[in-house]
Amino acid sequence: MSTVMVHLQDLALNPDQPMDWLALSEADAIAAIKKLHGFLSSAIEVSIRDGIAYITLPDVESKRVDDALKSIDRAETHAKNGDYKRAIQLFERALLVLPNHTQARRNLAMAYLESGNKDKAKDLLIQVLALDPKDEWAFVLMGNLYSKHEKNLDQAEKFYRRAFELDPHDAVLLTNCGAD
Repeated sequence: MSTVMVHLQDLALNPDQPMDWLALSEADAIAAIKKLHGFLSSAIEVSIRDGIAYITLPDVESKRVDDALKSIDRAETHAKNGDYKRAIQLFERALLVLPNHTQARRNLAMAYLESGNKDKAKDLLIQVLALDPKDEWAFVLMGNLYSKHEKNLDQAEKFYRRAFELDPHDAVLLTNCGAD
């Protein structure tokens, strides 16, 4: 089993649907977290202690994991070559086995965004941030999505600022955000 730990205050990530997790009862918060993280598996277990959600996933056999990691590598190659349709297929196949692989989920979001499906990309980035609220590149991508595709500079700025808070010295990040 693998467990993801997320501070409750970091779970309010969807700018279109803000939620005060700390105001919910424990049972309601667990139900909402299971719904938010339902993309991982229907078999997730959630507990809350000291303001931290513990999300536990069942283990997957190692052969399936190896195959999924190879699919991710192939998907990244296809995405780099502009074959987003094939990249999407491979990322989605891998995520069936490794649903908490944030890099694959983030790269799947980029492939959807590049292929013109900004709504699917946004949903996937929200999932990435639900899994890892410190994923600076997911914040950059959300900023790019709001800036370039939704023309919402106020929301874009919020996501860029959070990325800068996480790593203010990343030159690639600064260049990427400065270009928008």
